[in-house]
Amino acid sequence: LDITSSRVEDAGKYTCLAVNHLGEAETSCNIIIEAKRAVPHHSPSPVVISPPTTRISTPTPRSPVPPLDTYIRDYKAESKRQQQSYSSKRHDSSNYSSHQTYSSDTSSYRSSSLKSSSKYQSNYSSSKYKSDSKTSAIGSGSSSYSDSKRSVPLSTSPTTPTTPGGSRRRQSTKEIALEKNDFIAPEFTDKLKDLKIKDGESLTLKAVVKGDPEPQIQWLKNGKPLSSSDIIDLKYKNGVASLNINEVFPEDEGDYECIATNSEGKVSTKCKLTIIPMEEKPKSETGPSKPPRIVEHLNSSSISDGQPVTLKCNIKCQTKFDIIWLHNDKEIKSSPDFLYKTEGDNYLLEIPEIFPEDSGIYTCEAFNDAGEAFSSCTLDVNVPNEEPKGPGITLYPQSVTTHEGSKITFNLETIRSAQTVEWIKDSKPVEESSGNQTSKSSDNAFSLTIPSVRLTDVGQYTAKATDATGTSSATFSLNVMTEADL
Repeated sequence: LDITSSRVEDAGKYTCLAVNHLGEAETSCNIIIEAKRAVPHHSPSPVVISPPTTRISTPTPRSPVPPLDTYIRDYKAESKRQQQSYSSKRHDSSNYSSHQTYSSDTSSYRSSSLKSSSKYQSNYSSSKYKSDSKTSAIGSGSSSYSDSKRSVPLSTSPTTPTTPGGSRRRQSTKEIALEKNDFIAPEFTDKLKDLKIKDGESLTLKAVVKGDPEPQIQWLKNGKPLSSSDIIDLKYKNGVASLNINEVFPEDEGDYECIATNSEGKVSTKCKLTIIPMEEKPKSETGPSKPPRIVEHLNSSSISDGQPVTLKCNIKCQTKFDIIWLHNDKEIKSSPDFLYKTEGDNYLLEIPEIFPEDSGIYTCEAFNDAGEAFSSCTLDVNVPNEEPKGPGITLYPQSVTTHEGSKITFNLETIRSAQTVEWIKDSKPVEESSGNQTSKSSDNAFSLTIPSVRLTDVGQYTAKATDATGTSSATFSLNVMTEADL
């Protein structure tokens, strides 16, 4: 930004702002312009050219104009006098006029001198102090000599262009043209491919993309945008865009599209996902479908922060069934922090390093079209230098699978004496009127007995022991098998 001729009104703060799709940056500066002091001056005398010999001669310089304070003194001395006019006649071979202006804070003085063949005039004003000296053709930056034969223009220093209104014209600020950048439009180096997988299997779609600036990724299914959820996991890292589904269903079938966009362009890659239905064996070969049965249940325990933990369920079933793991009633996705594993009839959940937030209730659910079975346990994570709340638990009641009509007892033992113990089934207190019995053998030992198990007793149970410091809880489950399930 160039200002060729600065003025007082140009003073202020100037800011240069640079913007692109990644953001913006700016730099600022302040310009202070001092007003020019009004010092009287005398315009140069015109050049006189002698017509007969065309020789250029310069008149003898005139006496310098008195300084500003002289005019002020004269004005103060004459301010009370009436306005007077003086005129004198003077003949000269050239035309001359001058205009000068002087100003002060208190008053103004105006003086006009005109040489036009024979006239000289000086005016005083009692209200203002102003001095004007005007030289024809010189005040505008040029001087001219004319006679009966020719006219010779003489130029002085160039002046600032002016608009018709008399003010100078300034060229508008222009946007700076940026140099050609080296940005790269997005491009897929590894595209999506059509895929066929079986119903119930896990799905992973991956595409590798490059571009500068880093592209933004969007996934579509059948033309509709997708977002991460409990079912679909969308990730983009180090140029790899991925879509993961732990377990696909027939409704997941369709056309998937991955779109990469940056400031240089947009590109996409597509694939078709086909879900192969499960193969159902003839009933004559498998017999009637039966629900899964948990033979070995999960075990509750108290463990130290940072330790590895493995939860195991032994489940048997003649037909296919599905498994899910829950933490505090929310499904756990298989990941490096929570690993799903299967070893024969043993179904494992491995936690390489447990944290205090991993405390709570864990449940393994197995289900098929014939029914379901589940096992629950409690993990208490002990934090060093932190006193646990509640009486604490040394003996946790364990989940059980039993036959209809059998008797079952659940036992609870606390570290410190508990003031009260409450037994809860499916978030509701256990009612003794239905035949269930609760007992207390000591301040640290408690039990719940169901004399004759019925199908209505199936569910998730919790024992809550309370003392002055808080509450300790233990969760377990009860599964009931009928003769038809065996």
